[in-house]
Amino acid sequence: MNAVSLRRLARLMRNDLLSAARPALYGTASLFGLTVISCVLIHTTRIPSGPVADLVIFGMCLIGGGLGMASMAFQGMRRPLERNRYLMLPVSNLERILSRYLLTGPLFVVYAVVAFVLFDQVAKLLVALWLDRSSPLFNPFAPPMKWLVFSYLLAHAVTLVGALCFRRHALLKTILFLLLVILVQILVENVTGRIFFPGDYTWSQFGSIRTSNVELIPWFAASWMNFILVAGLYTWLLYVAYQCLRDHEA
Repeated sequence: MNAVSLRRLARLMRNDLLSAARPALYGTASLFGLTVISCVLIHTTRIPSGPVADLVIFGMCLIGGGLGMASMAFQGMRRPLERNRYLMLPVSNLERILSRYLLTGPLFVVYAVVAFVLFDQVAKLLVALWLDRSSPLFNPFAPPMKWLVFSYLLAHAVTLVGALCFRRHALLKTILFLLLVILVQILVENVTGRIFFPGDYTWSQFGSIRTSNVELIPWFAASWMNFILVAGLYTWLLYVAYQCLRDHEA
């Protein structure tokens, strides 16, 4: 059964949401406390304030909280009793992956934005009453927000794959794996440069001694090609997560 029923999906998302209600409430309370403390520290110290500071605080909450939740989205499958109960639900694997993906991905972004906007208003109202200082409110429609949300959704897809592949410490192991991939990429690029452009390198240092005549850039000149590349990578990551979930059921 791989079909998607909106009714079954809605019920599954409700069950998943109820099971994660307590950690979500704790996280929301932590977000409120962090927002208030950050606003007080910004206005009582020499830390620069303004839209950039708000964006940094929101980014830390979004990426830290969201990726933490995504890394534990399938933690119950590591326990025999919970795993059997979860896998025997009358839903398809596609509905299982969609439920956890939507709750920890796009819906979490919406929830985080709404919560941070409200908490930012309350925090800055308290600061204005206590310190008699005012500052502009957080703007969720600022241009940098789209890049922040885009970065989170891409990292979220990678984290979902790690949550299904690693048994323990999924987030830590996913980060270490990504660092290993980046290290291998740097080594391959360096070796390739030494093979094709030997005059640009010396054995006394790792990097090149001069700029190469051929500029290597990790993106295409046409923006639509970059969009297709990222969309394909994103779809592939979700497909890998789906296949990992099927392996668990098998």
